[in-house]
Amino acid sequence: MSPAADAARLRVIGHVEELRETLPQPQFALLLRVLRSVAGQGGHAARLPAGEMDRAHFTPLVRNEMLRTWTMVGPAALQDPSCTRQLADALDGLLAGIDEESATLEGIAQASGLHGEAPSDGTGGA
Repeated sequence: MSPAADAARLRVIGHVEELRETLPQPQFALLLRVLRSVAGQGGHAARLPAGEMDRAHFTPLVRNEMLRTWTMVGPAALQDPSCTRQLADALDGLLAGIDEESATLEGIAQASGLHGEAPSDGTGGA
């Protein structure tokens, strides 16, 4: 991998990890899936299947971050198949972490009896 491609990959992964702190989890997970799909397809003319839930989370903020993040990859990295492959692998690792966290939270919710309940908004009832 060229030094420029490696630097681009590290820059993108660093930026994505920063986004983890600022984006809501469903939007962050969608952003990761989109970036992973684009990287896995070599960054050219990627086809992105989207379900109804994905469309709901594909906000202007997610779209802008997707474009901004992908622009960080740069042409040198896009021309390097090993770079896009390594980027896809790194994004897979982040996605696995998100899936693991979601499963853990789901287990906690089920164990505590909160599974399926709507969160309280403090307005009371009746």
